Amino acid sequence: MGCAGDGPRERVVYKHAPTEDAGAVLRASLPAAGVDPGVLSSGQVQLADTTDLRADTGGRHDALYALHLDQLRKATRDGFAGLALTGDAAAMHTITRDEAELAGYERDLERLAGEAGVRSLCRYPVEEEPGLLDDMLTVHFREVTDVLWSAEVIDGRLWVRGELDFSNVDRFVPVVRTALAAGIHTIDASAVEFCDVAVVRALVSATDALRPDELPLTLVGVDGVLAKILAATGALGHRVLQVSKRDAGA
Repeated sequence: MGCAGDGPRERVVYKHAPTEDAGAVLRASLPAAGVDPGVLSSGQVQLADTTDLRADTGGRHDALYALHLDQLRKATRDGFAGLALTGDAAAMHTITRDEAELAGYERDLERLAGEAGVRSLCRYPVEEEPGLLDDMLTVHFREVTDVLWSAEVIDGRLWVRGELDFSNVDRFVPVVRTALAAGIHTIDASAVEFCDVAVVRALVSATDALRPDELPLTLVGVDGVLAKILAATGALGHRVLQVSKRDAGA
């Protein structure tokens, strides 16, 4: 919630499933996030039952896209600087009529961010159906927060933070592959606190999608355990990886 509505004057639409008492949830959780629950009665936060949104749009992603544009225009007319959207997996599964429409809706949310400045915070559990979760990670690869790690595209490179190992590397792979496909060939690992050999294998494997003239994948900020694993696995001499302990731009 806090991430979706960081701008103090954005209107925030909180999409919730019909089974959730959204008002009670927010009144309990907002103080812990440092947000005054008074925003719930100020008009800045709007609670949106996803079954109502689905009824209004037929659960079609294109109709939901148009609805959010209308919400943005209304927020602007009401004096807000913009619009932000948030919702968890239960909300997302009930706002569209099937998984194909849900995938289309997630792509439209990314389009809304790029074309209209509408920010979204989409929340899915790690137990989500793997194919759908991979789609979500691919669509939103520019900013992902997992349980133990996060990744964000800043200034043309993928900044990775936290802990990566065999238990979560499957969720890291689609982020890296999509970043490479988007032309981002530098990963900053200076904030990686822990990783294992599965992560190194994933990085090497991800470069399979690159043409020879697009290689190598450059890792900067490499130190500590990551440097030791790269050396132990022979990855430091692998032609698809270029490793630097310090940022060349530093």
